[in-house]
Amino acid sequence: MADPSLLLRRVTDGEFASWARMIANTYGSDRSDEELARERAAIELNRTVAALDGDTPVGGAAIYTRSLTVPGAVLPVAGVTWVGLAPTHRRRGVLTSLMRKQLTELHDSAGEPIAALRPSEAAIYGRFGYGPATRQNQFRCDKRSLHFRPGTDFGDGTIQLLDRDTARPLIEKVYDQVRAASVAWPDRAERFWDSRLADAPHSRGGATSLRCLVHRDAAGDTTGYAALAHPQIPRDHRRPLTPGKPHASLQPNLLTLHLPLRGQAPSLRIPHTIGIAQGPRTVTTRHHPEKVSNGDTQARPG
Repeated sequence: MADPSLLLRRVTDGEFASWARMIANTYGSDRSDEELARERAAIELNRTVAALDGDTPVGGAAIYTRSLTVPGAVLPVAGVTWVGLAPTHRRRGVLTSLMRKQLTELHDSAGEPIAALRPSEAAIYGRFGYGPATRQNQFRCDKRSLHFRPGTDFGDGTIQLLDRDTARPLIEKVYDQVRAASVAWPDRAERFWDSRLADAPHSRGGATSLRCLVHRDAAGDTTGYAALAHPQIPRDHRRPLTPGKPHASLQPNLLTLHLPLRGQAPSLRIPHTIGIAQGPRTVTTRHHPEKVSNGDTQARPG
């Protein structure tokens, strides 16, 4: 370790709250007691490492045990998360030591063949063996010029607006069906759904509570959804999940229900979105790389 005065070890149950608040603080956010309880239920302490300066946590990293759809298979994946370092301890080799410890232990355990993460700063992780695996698109739309291509098939299904709790069992089922055939989609156990659909009032940024548009086909089966909140909200919860007709049907509802004249559209993982909408300078995009590392590659010093 670059700084011999710091200790790297597992986070204990009694330390979790202070450790988690420290990590949240590195991203400029707070954690309520309710959020900490939910996150404690989701985290795996045996895969969670803290960097300690004396008894004070100053950094950390964790892994969620998950699976990931890849071409032709579903494989175990180490979902790297909770990576953070206090600004008071940067440029001292701490992050490099955390990443080396995490990936070396993963390699030695002969567990998951893949480690994956969604970085807040993608450029950081290349030196640890990670590389771009997928991209997430964020769309900005001008409603005044936005319309759908002639011949877009919206199908013969129906759309219903539901509250989060009513919609949850429906959208969980849709997600499980779609992810099995969607490369780079992870599984989502109940503990991760609890986090994904968390809707604490202080985290809404002045927006409404979360609600869901649900698409049902002519037979009454749920085939798509979009989770959303009314502005102003920068969050990433608004995700129609199925391609084809359910996706096309959800788009006009999102545009009329959610967006102001010019605003940020849902972040989507759906192919062919631009093929549905057209108009000069109507849509601009931002790309957010998501990273993956071969589990056989150990972290390298930065």
